[in-house]
Amino acid sequence: MDPRIRQALTERLARLGLNAEALEGGKGGEALANLMMSRMGRKQAPAAAGIASKSAGAKTGISLDKGWHGVHYLLSGAAEPSATALGQAVMGGTDIGEDFGGYGEARYFTPEQVAATARELGRANLETEMKARFDPALMTSAGIYPGGWDATGADWLFEEFRKLRDFYADASAQGLAVVTCIL
Repeated sequence: MDPRIRQALTERLARLGLNAEALEGGKGGEALANLMMSRMGRKQAPAAAGIASKSAGAKTGISLDKGWHGVHYLLSGAAEPSATALGQAVMGGTDIGEDFGGYGEARYFTPEQVAATARELGRANLETEMKARFDPALMTSAGIYPGGWDATGADWLFEEFRKLRDFYADASAQGLAVVTCIL
């Protein structure tokens, strides 16, 4: 991660009462879960909800790199998020914190939302639907980042999609929440 963005994220987490180094080391998840629950109007996170951590054996994060918008488009058929699980998987969730980097706030998904998203991402016919949506000219005209789409982009986007699918499946299998951010 770019050091400037890492510093900005660390500072914003600190203003929220969270320690980024502790979270990265697999600690402080309860404080993050409680913050998330308070944003949803609940008093405290249930102990079983969990937060992804190295100690829990979960993958602690993934990066879709510049493929995030293309994957979102192939999942949803739209440039912007929608209310469906597939329309939320990349660009959705509940806002938490401040905008840092120009792509919006960090967002989170409850364990229940993670499970629903994992089910949708794991559907047997989903890749076929996504392949039908891959249209370089349409994606370019719709302003799908990073632009310059051609036929060679499909393989790359499907690799990124599979990372996303596997990440949600792992988090769901462990009953974990997910925090996302587009930098």
